[in-house]
Amino acid sequence: MKPFFVRELIARVKNQLRGQLAPPRTIRFGPLEVDRSSCRVQVHGREIPLTATEFRLLEFLISRPGVVFSREQLLDSVWGHDRAVTDRTVDVYILRLRHKMEPDPANPSFIRAVRGFGYSFNEQTAEAAAASA
Repeated sequence: MKPFFVRELIARVKNQLRGQLAPPRTIRFGPLEVDRSSCRVQVHGREIPLTATEFRLLEFLISRPGVVFSREQLLDSVWGHDRAVTDRTVDVYILRLRHKMEPDPANPSFIRAVRGFGYSFNEQTAEAAAASA
């Protein structure tokens, strides 16, 4: 194994990152629009008031449609590693998001629960909404 210098390693990493594109400012799935720069969410053109944590949770899920995340993964990604909350906190925030965003919170179409594991942004709903738009 060759010896290396930390400065050279940092320069190589920066060089690799330079070619990557920035994530899109606005994410749209049918009637749902998430503006990352202004932290605004709209459904059917109506602005949905979200708390900072609700917005981070929605943004995390919507930027990875179809990927199922455990409660622990969501806690680490949205709340961070130094947290004083339980995994059931995720359930409470998902419920709040559904009540604010969904036309029928009892039959959610945007955020789906995967029994025994966690949650994901519903990729099929996103695709159907995009196809009908």
